[in-house]
Amino acid sequence: AFDATYGERTSGIVELIGKKNYYQPSLDLSANLLNVNAVGEVPLGKVVSVSAAYRKSYADQWENYIYKRILAQSVISEEDEGSVFPSVRFDDLNLKLSVKPSDEQEISVNAFQSNDLQNKDFIFKENSRFFREEEADSENRGISGNWKFRIGQNWQHHLNVGYNELYRNSWSLAGMGPNSQGKGGKEELDSDNNSLKEVIMNWSTSLKTGNFTHEFGMGANIDQVFYLYLAERSTGNIQVDSINYDSEIAILHAYFQEKIRLSEKLHIRAGLRVNREDITNQFYFQPRAGITFHISPSAEVFYAAGIYNQFLSRIRKIDSNGKADLVWMLPDENGLGVLKAQQHVLGFRFEKNGFAIDLESYYKRTTGRLNLFAEVSGKKEKFIEYVPHPGESENYGIDAMFHYKQGIFTHMLAYSLSKSTEQFEVFNGGESYPSFDDQPHRLRWTEMARYKNWVWATNVTYYSGGPYLMAEGDGAPSEFGRLPYFAQADFSMIKRFNYKFFTMSTGVSLLNVFDRRNVLGVDYYHISDNTGSYSVRTDITAMRFTPVFFINLKFQ
Repeated sequence: AFDATYGERTSGIVELIGKKNYYQPSLDLSANLLNVNAVGEVPLGKVVSVSAAYRKSYADQWENYIYKRILAQSVISEEDEGSVFPSVRFDDLNLKLSVKPSDEQEISVNAFQSNDLQNKDFIFKENSRFFREEEADSENRGISGNWKFRIGQNWQHHLNVGYNELYRNSWSLAGMGPNSQGKGGKEELDSDNNSLKEVIMNWSTSLKTGNFTHEFGMGANIDQVFYLYLAERSTGNIQVDSINYDSEIAILHAYFQEKIRLSEKLHIRAGLRVNREDITNQFYFQPRAGITFHISPSAEVFYAAGIYNQFLSRIRKIDSNGKADLVWMLPDENGLGVLKAQQHVLGFRFEKNGFAIDLESYYKRTTGRLNLFAEVSGKKEKFIEYVPHPGESENYGIDAMFHYKQGIFTHMLAYSLSKSTEQFEVFNGGESYPSFDDQPHRLRWTEMARYKNWVWATNVTYYSGGPYLMAEGDGAPSEFGRLPYFAQADFSMIKRFNYKFFTMSTGVSLLNVFDRRNVLGVDYYHISDNTGSYSVRTDITAMRFTPVFFINLKFQ
């Protein structure tokens, strides 16, 4: 339930602010058994600062024991006595130029580029006729500029412009090889290309007068989405399963918000955000408000609520075999696909003498959700078309966080109790069902100790297993299963060495020390021939017990 200064999102947001260093150059080098990372900061006088970060994986070229453990244990198919051999390669680069002409203003330019390649080779039991291989290639790059300046002590301005593009290409080849007589071979080839391009322009200002803070802003987002999907199947009489989608939208926004300090104990905010998009030319009004009451200098209660609209979404495409994939989509000319969420948050915070408590209860109801469902059409020549159907979701729960610092020890405990449901008119008979991210219980317990240049930490994670679709194929209704619970305990130890011009840290992390087999997801693919239908299940698991070593050098 964030305030009116942020928009075009119905879920939580994360604000990232890049570092700047006008004082002393530094270089930070880190390496583990999967990737290497370098971060450098160079001040040019007291006005200009340049920073860069680069990360690159090399596990695909250096086949160390972690790489082999990922291959052997990350994905296992129990029912079909097979295994999956994954391969991952990635690199990313971030650059930032900061200029501070005076104490009243700062200008920054940011750029980034990242690449990811994932491959899975499925190996089934000996003499099996099944085969499958998958690959996904993603690229993300962008550039942005920020100008922050102040007029007097109480009037702040921020101008932001940016451009971002994301490409994702993937394909999957699966089927059944011919029998001993060279007959009965079946093949399925799925390929898709999903791209997103976005231009953003924002201006915001904040003026403080007495107990009032006046906030105002305006801007625009221009989004362009392209999606091409093609499935060629040699089973049955369905020839082609495809989507060719191309859409663009311009979204304008403006907001006004007042923050009022009624007294030392009572603070309120009230604001209104308005959007207008050029597909339906409608206005979307989103009032938002919040109130905080300070019981004492250490404790406060708060309540926040609001209406939130979202236009660009990553929705599910469910194919004829029940397999779901996520694709970027925009609303249609009737406004189908515009999300509207009503949110409420009620919470309590306490912090004193190293002890902190944060309790929050929340409720969110979202309408206008959209999924694409495969439907068979045609009489003689069968074909599949994807029909958008609207739906809604409901999320509510309680989050609790406890933190206590006691001498060299730090204790942290986090727990979430929640429920998440979805409902679509043509899915599950129109009845509501647990959403795919529904996990009623989540628990994380961390203990940490610092003594001189040593750090020890233990971490225990537990959460309920999430639901998954038990695909049946051939148009049969899908049923829901639920994964077993996830539980993992980790231990780490770090030692730091201080030298004249640099510091060195080295350590070890013991992941999943009890060697539990944690299933993260279930994947199906369906194939049929003249003798019947087959549904092959693959369990996707987390890593078993694995030690990880690292070293870090920081020059300054």
